[in-house]
Amino acid sequence: MQIAIGKMKYKMTIEEKIVGSDAGGGTTEVWQAITSNPDIYVDIVEITVTEQAKFSQILRQVTHKIITRYSPEITTNRRLTDGVNNFQIKAIENIDANNRFLICYLTKL
Repeated sequence: MQIAIGKMKYKMTIEEKIVGSDAGGGTTEVWQAITSNPDIYVDIVEITVTEQAKFSQILRQVTHKIITRYSPEITTNRRLTDGVNNFQIKAIENIDANNRFLICYLTKL
């Protein structure tokens, strides 16, 4: 797969969920930027109808995909944000399994 580095011009932040307790004995959830290298640059595109048909039932709700440089900080337990839109990471593909680039399949929240 040919990767165009020049298309990775959109800045996104990797966030993780922090769960805490509230005064009433319940829990609260907040998302915050990870502490180590939270910002990445990506090429983001909407998923086409043809691509949606290729996904298994688990990934039915995928709305976007990004291509970015490899980062071990990108996991399905985290999400990406551009400051306005938030995206849940549904699946990650390590292109050619050589830890250079990732394709992440996202659901816009």
